[in-house]
Amino acid sequence: APAREVPSPMPQLTQANIQSTLPWGVLIDTVCPPTWVESTDYTRQGKLQPGDLVMVPRSDGTTRFAQVRRKAGLIWEDLWEVVVTLKPDGSALATRIEEGVMLGRPAPAAAETHKTSLMQGVEAV
Repeated sequence: APAREVPSPMPQLTQANIQSTLPWGVLIDTVCPPTWVESTDYTRQGKLQPGDLVMVPRSDGTTRFAQVRRKAGLIWEDLWEVVVTLKPDGSALATRIEEGVMLGRPAPAAAETHKTSLMQGVEAV
């Protein structure tokens, strides 16, 4: 009998399933470019809303991308639930609550340029 192929227990993270779950999925949990300059490539002020790409300081000392999932806390609090890690299928694995003032807001042009460069490195399976 021919050998059967054993499927991988962890599905591959592909460009297709990243894009289908979160608009900024390809960037989530990746390190922000160290060459980015505040006020040019990102700001720390401005309105936030679900779906926004943000920059989050992490416990390992890096600043990584995350995506705003929803408003958190009381109406007057500037608290946001952000997706910081993805499951292999591209859906949210880990979220955390962050103060809005702590979240960098990438400039749209800088974010799109960085997203495009990362997507060119993701192989569709």
